[in-house]
Amino acid sequence: DKQIMQIIYMFALLFVAQGDDGGNGHWICRTCPLLGPTAIWKNNCRTHFEGLGIYNNFARPVAHVLHRISIEDVKFFFNVDLPKNNGIPTQNQNLSASGHDDDIVLKNIPSRPSGVHSSGYHAFSLVMDHIDDPDWDTRGNPLERLIHAYHMQELFTKVQANADQWEEAGVTDDVCSCALDTDGNGIEEELWVKFVYLRDEFNMPNYTQEFGVPELLDQASWLYWKNWKNFHMITETHEPEGIKRAGLYMHCALRKYHNCCSKKTVGQYSYTKVTTGIVPSNCLSNC
Repeated sequence: DKQIMQIIYMFALLFVAQGDDGGNGHWICRTCPLLGPTAIWKNNCRTHFEGLGIYNNFARPVAHVLHRISIEDVKFFFNVDLPKNNGIPTQNQNLSASGHDDDIVLKNIPSRPSGVHSSGYHAFSLVMDHIDDPDWDTRGNPLERLIHAYHMQELFTKVQANADQWEEAGVTDDVCSCALDTDGNGIEEELWVKFVYLRDEFNMPNYTQEFGVPELLDQASWLYWKNWKNFHMITETHEPEGIKRAGLYMHCALRKYHNCCSKKTVGQYSYTKVTTGIVPSNCLSNC
């Protein structure tokens, strides 16, 4: 009967989304050529990054975190106040932007104020503020655009915890210089690729038909999206390794904007940071 067919359909979607390849549909532009890190960057940085176990596939997970981040997100999830000219690249959320590289990859994370005080409502407000614009952020119906926003917040949470681990480990200035060379290490190229992918491929009719991605409308389709590994993962490779790479980048990008010895309040508890081991040179003046 109809109820039995619905149950079969739900299990079929679940099976496809949990396939060995991570689920149908990948977070990568299949028609975009990738050059990878430059020869100069490899010469200067390969030894440092291999020693930390983060040389291979460094740029892609970092670009995934950066492609939809704002000054407000950094404050919500990393507790850092960024200036307007912060030097952290991101992808233009306007998918109708011209083909010029400077319009696709922005040189600074922008501010996207919503006027609300919680991260979840902030994400919801931004999506709904642009819900009638089919070229903002990603293609799809309101639920599909909302899940993208919440998926990014999940990544920010994971990366923030790892960034704290890098801070405790003591990262040298040379390593951070390599991480922040976004032109040399390929992060800016990956941001460009992600823009083209979101503009031309993801959730477009040909894409959903080829990979069998159902429109997110009900519980049955939610089971697919909920278990769609390649949608939720930071990279197609091992998830913790991708988080580790993004954590290093965010640690390096943000550490010059906060006081090493600042007092912080988390919930009802107040903490005073005490640093052991190597203190980055750009923090010494504040400690």
